[in-house]
Amino acid sequence: MKAKWVAFAGVFFAAGIPYWLVPYNKELPAGVVAIGLAALVIAGSVLAFRGAKLATAIVMPGLAVPAAAMARVIVDVARDSTSHSLWPFEIVFATAIGIAGAFVGALIGWLLARATGRR
Repeated sequence: MKAKWVAFAGVFFAAGIPYWLVPYNKELPAGVVAIGLAALVIAGSVLAFRGAKLATAIVMPGLAVPAAAMARVIVDVARDSTSHSLWPFEIVFATAIGIAGAFVGALIGWLLARATGRR
């Protein structure tokens, strides 16, 4: 399996599982957000350090966050069709957070690769 898909799956589950466990009508604890952001930064850093294109190191882990949010929307709407009336905004916010976190991670990995002579 390619590293970019491992990064996608890792972030999807690392960010998704804690998010899915919090009831929809409750506020997300800071720890849930921190776990997802840590997974994003680590995945982006590892991909960029290993030589992946910068765009790949940003997009693959970054889009795992909105994918996890969309998975929650699908499951919750199947249970109660009125639960996610503003789901497009959830996806937009998740995309912005995912891409921003992965960008930071990819930048760190790219800079480390440059500093160690791997690029």
